[in-house]
Amino acid sequence: MTAHLGYSKGDPTLTDNQRNGFSQKTLKTQNGEQRIKIPRDRASSFDPVIVPKHQSISQELEDCIQLLYAKGISNSDIIDFIKHTYGVNYSTSQVSLITNQLLEDIKLWQHRPLEDVYPIIWIGCHSL
Repeated sequence: MTAHLGYSKGDPTLTDNQRNGFSQKTLKTQNGEQRIKIPRDRASSFDPVIVPKHQSISQELEDCIQLLYAKGISNSDIIDFIKHTYGVNYSTSQVSLITNQLLEDIKLWQHRPLEDVYPIIWIGCHSL
């Protein structure tokens, strides 16, 4: 907030925009749900960097959900895993929103150009 407003807390204000307390948010992380305080300014022009606006899940937990999905695990199994491992509850629609981010990458991979010829070596062994 100091960098955003251009003055330290307690210093005289240099602009019309001032600190305006905090808002609270629940962030879902690998350590369960964490309640955090986000600083506000009167003009609502401050954009938090560490936890961006409208984000309610840590990047590590989102990456974990996407990795599980990429490995072919169903949404209901992902929900069970996240609940039992991290103590965080998700609905199937929340998991779907996270996993749908992968759909564009999946389409690109499915439609990638393929080589005309692939070398294959077949080694067989018969036992007596």
